[in-house]
Amino acid sequence: MARRAGGRPAHFITLYYSDVDHAGHAYGPDAPETRAAVARVDKLIGNLRIALDSTHLPIDLIVVSDHGMVRIQGPWVNLDQFADLTGVETAGSLLYGKTEADRARVYNQLKKASEKFQVYRRKDVPAGLHYNENPREGDPVIIPTGPYAIRAHAPAAGKPDSQPVGQHGFDPRSMPEMKASFFAAGPDIVAGKTVAPFENVNLYPWIAHLLGLTPPKSDGNLNILAGTLRDNGDNADAAVKE
Repeated sequence: MARRAGGRPAHFITLYYSDVDHAGHAYGPDAPETRAAVARVDKLIGNLRIALDSTHLPIDLIVVSDHGMVRIQGPWVNLDQFADLTGVETAGSLLYGKTEADRARVYNQLKKASEKFQVYRRKDVPAGLHYNENPREGDPVIIPTGPYAIRAHAPAAGKPDSQPVGQHGFDPRSMPEMKASFFAAGPDIVAGKTVAPFENVNLYPWIAHLLGLTPPKSDGNLNILAGTLRDNGDNADAAVKE
């Protein structure tokens, strides 16, 4: 067990295993290399569970992924083939028009340019995507309609150019390959229970409850996963409930 300053055991420890993500990007989600990466991580988690059990401490073990993976279809989609991006700063597929005129021009040029993406003004992005409030999202906003690799510009001539075989970041409601994994076991968790798909933001109030903390208001809702807890989420602060 990790220890805090002063020798007290830590109450919350996180680990991240990157093997499967790296293999999925490089080889695709169904490749032998990705299956081998899954097997390696499965063994690591098994060894972790054995080591935790050997401490005889009341530990809840939570295993969660942040996204799925899908094989990319077709070549890169370069947005500058469809629109004049003069006056627009770019990062990947993100577009940051410097003026309202720039933003409106690019939106109008892109809105019917390709069946591989949809384009929205930031304020009009569908609310279910939770992607319409922060300036870092850019404006206009490009939303792929399928497993397509989209970028504003190709590299300059002579510069390296590569494309991931697998990718994520797509809408899981229209692309089920994006769904993530969630497993939990321990003295505070109901054994043998299966839960319906949920958004990962709901893990924040759920873990805070396990730790006996009252979190600030967030996009997560403890009620979504309360049924997995032996105390059913009782005594949770009203601020995290809808």
